[in-house]
Amino acid sequence: MPSKRKRSGPGFNRDAPADSGGYKRTRPAYNQVYRVPSRNISGPGIFVTCVQGKERKAALQFIDMLNELADRLYPGIAPQPVPEPSAASVGNADDEEDMDALRNGAAASSTETKAVESQAPETETPAKEDKADKAGDDDIEAQIAAELRDIKSSERRRGGGGKAVRFRSVETDTECLVFISVAPPFDPYLLTYTLLEEVESTGVARSRFVQRLTPVSTTCPANATALADLARSVLPGFFGTNEGEGKTFKIDPRIRSHSQLKRNDVIQTIAANIPTADPENDGGERRRIHNANLTEPDLWIVVEVVKNAAGISVVRDYNRFKKLNLQSLAQTTEGEAQGRVADNLVQDKAATKAAETKAADKEPQAAAQPAVPAAAETDTPAEEENSAASDPQDMSAFRLF
Repeated sequence: MPSKRKRSGPGFNRDAPADSGGYKRTRPAYNQVYRVPSRNISGPGIFVTCVQGKERKAALQFIDMLNELADRLYPGIAPQPVPEPSAASVGNADDEEDMDALRNGAAASSTETKAVESQAPETETPAKEDKADKAGDDDIEAQIAAELRDIKSSERRRGGGGKAVRFRSVETDTECLVFISVAPPFDPYLLTYTLLEEVESTGVARSRFVQRLTPVSTTCPANATALADLARSVLPGFFGTNEGEGKTFKIDPRIRSHSQLKRNDVIQTIAANIPTADPENDGGERRRIHNANLTEPDLWIVVEVVKNAAGISVVRDYNRFKKLNLQSLAQTTEGEAQGRVADNLVQDKAATKAAETKAADKEPQAAAQPAVPAAAETDTPAEEENSAASDPQDMSAFRLF
C-alpha cells in the first residue's frame, strides 16, 4: 500500500502515478527570478548593498541623499535624457521584453487576450473565422506593442511628464543589492566621496539600510571580451604610462548570480589590461610600472559582476572609508568621538583633583599666618604718632582751638 505521506523536493512529480513513488527524472529545480536578465544595468551608476529584504527602502533613502547632494554640488544643472534603444536592438530582445513585461504586469493583458482568442466561437464559417483571427491578431499585436512602449518609457522617466530624472533605481533581482543609475553630467565618484566625507565628519550614516557603495563610470556585458574592452577604456584614466607615475593596486572581484566568469579569470583579465610604460624604442617591449600590493595599495580595482552585467570601479582611500561602507564608517567615527570625549573627561577630572590637592596644601599655611598681619596693623598707628611727634613740620601745622 503506497504511503500517504506528502513528499517534496527536487525531482518530485505530484502528477506521477502512486506506484512510482512520485519520483521521476525531471529538469533540475531553479529559482525563476534569476532568469530575468538585468539588461537595465547600464551606463554610469552606483552599486549599493543593503540589508536583506530592504532593497526598495534602501534605494529610496539613497536617492533622497543623492538628490540633496546634487542640489548642492550641481545647482541649476538639469540631467541629460537617457537615449532610447534602437529598433534593431528592440527587435533582437523579444524574449527579454516578454520577461520584463511579465514582471511588470503587462503580460496579464496579453494572456487575457490570448484567452479570449482561444475562447472564440467555433460555429462561424471558415471565411469569417479567418477575417476575425487576422483582425484579432492585429489588435493584439498593437496592444502589446503599445504596452511595451509604455513600460519602457515608465522605466526611464518618473511621473510620466517626459522629464529626465537624475537618479533611477534599477532592480537587479539579487538579494541585498540595488543599482542606482546616474544620469550625465552627474559624477557618481564625486557624489560617493562627498557623502563618505560627510559621514566621516559627522558620524551619522543617515540610513539604516544602505551599506557599501561602488561607483562605476560605465558597464558592459558579463563576458571576458567585453570586460577586457571595458578595462582598456577605464583604467588609463587612473594609471599613467610614465615611469615616475607608478602606483600599487589590488583587484577585488565580486561576482553575484553569475556562473560564467570565475574569480581568477576576472583578476587575470583586469591585470593584463593595466597600462604599462611606453617603450624606449619603436617596437620595444612595454615595461610594467604598476605593481600589485595586497596590504596597502594606492588604488583598489573593484569589479562588480551581477548576472549578465559587469562594471569596474577604481577607488582610493578604501581602508580609510572602511571599504566605502556607510555603516562601518559611521560606527568607527562615533567610537573615535566617544573615545575623545572620554579622554577629555579623564583629563578634566585629573585637573580638578590636582587643583583640589593644591588648595588643601595651602589651607594649613593660611591658618598659621593670620596673627602676624594683625599685630602689624596694631603697630602701625603708634609708629605714625611717633613719626608725627618727631617731625617739626607736622607739629607746626597742628592748631589748638
